[in-house]
Amino acid sequence: MIINFALEEYLYLFIVSEIVVGIVMPFIILKGEKEKVIQYKLYSLIESILYILIGMTFIAIFASIGQFYNYGIFNYSTGNIVGFLLFLIGILYQGIAEASLGKYYLPYLGIAEGQKIIKNGIYKYIRHPGYFGEMLIFLGFGFVTYNILGIIIALIVDIFIYIGEVLPEEQYLENNFGQEYKDYKKETYRFIPYIF
Repeated sequence: MIINFALEEYLYLFIVSEIVVGIVMPFIILKGEKEKVIQYKLYSLIESILYILIGMTFIAIFASIGQFYNYGIFNYSTGNIVGFLLFLIGILYQGIAEASLGKYYLPYLGIAEGQKIIKNGIYKYIRHPGYFGEMLIFLGFGFVTYNILGIIIALIVDIFIYIGEVLPEEQYLENNFGQEYKDYKKETYRFIPYIF
């Protein structure tokens, strides 16, 4: 199994970041709503564990196969630098997304009571900064494996996030907010301003 020092560091950082961004930060954002936060965070913690167990396990397994057959596409240091940069950018996106949503943040598909479409901050430019951050984190993990199979599986995990989370959320929001959300979609991009 390809468990090198960088992979271990990445997994530890990922777990710590999920605890900070996914569990601690909402207590700060949703001041005075402790029960609501605990309910949301239990769901979020289960979701995070599933992501770690399923997504990252597949990436590590296929990276091991790639390592065995020497499918490395760049050196170890380059993979670590690119991987950790993607990780940091992904965490930043997730943190900004949660902070921008504030009391409307939910770790599952739904609409908080009294919610409006958030059109300020990062949401003025992109619709899914949290999911984009999540996708960058997985891609970073693929790069830390420094071989092509790890990166390909990370991209497949990202496609599953896109199909299984992003597209259903857009449909849900369109169904609930109607023309206002359709107009918002025309004014913004999914992940990268002026590109996608």
